[in-house]
Amino acid sequence: MIHKIQLLTNFEEIQKLYKFIQRFPLDYPDYFQWLEKCKRELKLGYKKAFYATNSNEEIIGSIIFQPHKQENKILELKNLRVTSSYEQQGLGSLLEFLTELYAAENGFKRIRGDAHPENPVITFMQKRGYRIEAQESLYTAKKEIILYKDI
Repeated sequence: MIHKIQLLTNFEEIQKLYKFIQRFPLDYPDYFQWLEKCKRELKLGYKKAFYATNSNEEIIGSIIFQPHKQENKILELKNLRVTSSYEQQGLGSLLEFLTELYAAENGFKRIRGDAHPENPVITFMQKRGYRIEAQESLYTAKKEIILYKDI
């Protein structure tokens, strides 16, 4: 059962989130370098995150986001995770919805994210109202699917 969902606010929470996402490496080049950069940017407040905990205060899901580096009215989704025992229970949708509310309350006009073409998050995002914007080589020669949702 989901105990609570909250916006990351302090160093202790950053450490806890870092350990959580470290357990689930994605098939991205230099993932662990990204993870260290992510931790630094969370500490600086550039990246933000919502995270969910169970009744034991263990993190069971999170979503990390940041302002787009070139377009300040776009919020970029950087990472969405839900532990397997909480998949298909609406937690990912709730985390995305809270991020959408955050974006609207903070003057963002669009949310954008990307994923490998075979990543099931693409179907999830499309069900949440995201549209495919493009396919581009962002990290390697392999193309990523870029999705967006206007606020």
